Amino acid sequence: MTQDVDPQVIKQAAAAWRQVHDEAAAAFTRLAGVLQGSAGMAGTDNGAHAWASKYDLLCGGCDGATGVIECASAAVIAAGQVTDLLYVTAVNHENADQQSALNHQGPQPFRPRESPYLL
Repeated sequence: MTQDVDPQVIKQAAAAWRQVHDEAAAAFTRLAGVLQGSAGMAGTDNGAHAWASKYDLLCGGCDGATGVIECASAAVIAAGQVTDLLYVTAVNHENADQQSALNHQGPQPFRPRESPYLL
């Protein structure tokens, strides 16, 4: 069975995911700034220190999976990776179409820009 693939539609999907990535990254940056601004809020109270040690793990985590920061960062990275994978898929289809045609022009560029990583 033959499947028609329109690389431009895939690139449009990649552009939509790029917007998701960029907006999520901006929200992540704001969140990190707010959390950083609250550092030391427990002061010198023993009860507050006990609470803060749990709060810090919940917000920042330290095992790479439990904290809000790690989870938000992973979501931003995932959106960037989906962007890159969709764009590469479109380029692969364009290259296959060009290389199967007579007098093809050569390969397309790989991707417009790489997604930044936050972790």
